[in-house]
Amino acid sequence: MPSAPNALRVTQVNTNTARLDWTDNSANASRLVITSRTGEYPVQAGSTTMNVGGHSPDQAYCFTIFAVNTAGRSAGGGDCVTIRSMDPVAASGPR
Repeated sequence: MPSAPNALRVTQVNTNTARLDWTDNSANASRLVITSRTGEYPVQAGSTTMNVGGHSPDQAYCFTIFAVNTAGRSAGGGDCVTIRSMDPVAASGPR
């Protein structure tokens, strides 16, 4: 099994997109996979960042990252990282 990526964190959130960053610890992974309730997002092995879009405003989303190779899928790369997408009215600031 490949080593799990870790230190998954959210570095930017807007109304429908989150930027995720992590540390890739798996030299033997063929790909990475980020999962959430909206689906799975394939990521190129060796990558350490991804923008994930398509979120509804003011909703919570939980992301977990895994490494994958021919032996299978790693354990989850740490705890679930939760984001709350921004309400577009609140994101625009006072008027």
